[in-house]
Amino acid sequence: MARRCVFFLTVLLLGPLSAASSFDSRETVRVRLSKSSKEFVVNGTDLSFGEGQHEIRTRGMSRWKISKTGKSWSVKSLSVSQTSVGLEVENLRVRGSFLRDVDGSLPSVLELRSASRRGFDVIADLSLRDYLVGVVAHEMPPQWPLETLKAQAVAARSYTLKTRTERKSKPWHVEATIEDQVFRDPSLRAGLDSVRQAVRETDGTVLLDPKRRLLKAFY
Repeated sequence: MARRCVFFLTVLLLGPLSAASSFDSRETVRVRLSKSSKEFVVNGTDLSFGEGQHEIRTRGMSRWKISKTGKSWSVKSLSVSQTSVGLEVENLRVRGSFLRDVDGSLPSVLELRSASRRGFDVIADLSLRDYLVGVVAHEMPPQWPLETLKAQAVAARSYTLKTRTERKSKPWHVEATIEDQVFRDPSLRAGLDSVRQAVRETDGTVLLDPKRRLLKAFY
């Protein structure tokens, strides 16, 4: 009986389907990529760590290990020079091009936030569109039929917006794991044209329950 209920749900379009006023491009979501980390190793080009007076910048490709002790962040080069820098900031912003860790590519801007005595969380602030591409591409095979990918995009969008509302007081909205929806940065991955099309062609479309509330769809 529960399965039949899905046919009585409302599908709502939240925004116009034009590139200039895309709903998914305007909306943002904060994704916790990892939690309670003790250290974080990142590769990239032209990296920067921190902001303003508490910022260090690098040139070219490099690899760094980041850790935290008390209120101090340690940023250590893993190249031959073994350069090490300490930064006294509450949360550490990391920027760069072609960012990668051991699991693959990363968004170009990251925030490392203190998580009490348990280490730190790695969080990315993404457009809803980029996030959905990274979810749909890892929740189902990208080569599946377009209409199937579209259905996944609508379900993922609905889940994300509902969860974002529920966690609006937190520094992150969704986990990048099966705790919420599996996400991997799609920026350097080939073969996702159909996924991007599915997200684009369902822009702003969500599921509502019979009371016209966002449906937290599990799929």
